[in-house]
Amino acid sequence: MHAPLRRALVAVLLAAPLAGWAQVVPTTPTKFTTRATGNLSEGSGTASLNAATPKSSSITRHVSYLVLSPARAFTSNDGKTLVGKLIAWEQTVVEVETGKPLPEAQAPALNGPPTVLRADQVRLLIGQKAYELPLKRLSPEDQAFIKDLDQRLHPAPSPATATGAAKP
Repeated sequence: MHAPLRRALVAVLLAAPLAGWAQVVPTTPTKFTTRATGNLSEGSGTASLNAATPKSSSITRHVSYLVLSPARAFTSNDGKTLVGKLIAWEQTVVEVETGKPLPEAQAPALNGPPTVLRADQVRLLIGQKAYELPLKRLSPEDQAFIKDLDQRLHPAPSPATATGAAKP
């Protein structure tokens, strides 16, 4: 045989089995079955968490704060910075059933100026959570800011009004 004819014959003989391997035989539709979800008798399983079932009437609590300063960076004595708002100790709490509309927002009821300091502690609103901090944990600059605000809201009585003397 001639060399080119031999090469062609060898190529055809070698390529014939490869063509059979390259064929994809589709599966028949009878091989596909459906399983119902949650039916353990057919071998399918469901995953469940041991979560408590929600109560039919859960209560949502909404708290309104009286903000005394815009968001600012408060620094602690050890140099850590907290970004938050100074809030008063007074607040309004409204509890409603989940899914029910909220009543109109109301400011906390005040019988006078808002309380800034209570037992040398302040309240900061950081994110959506109120934190109570001792005033002495804040930097001297922040302590001065809070004390100044407290004095402006609660001015000390003058000596004339304290003794009951009338103004001319």
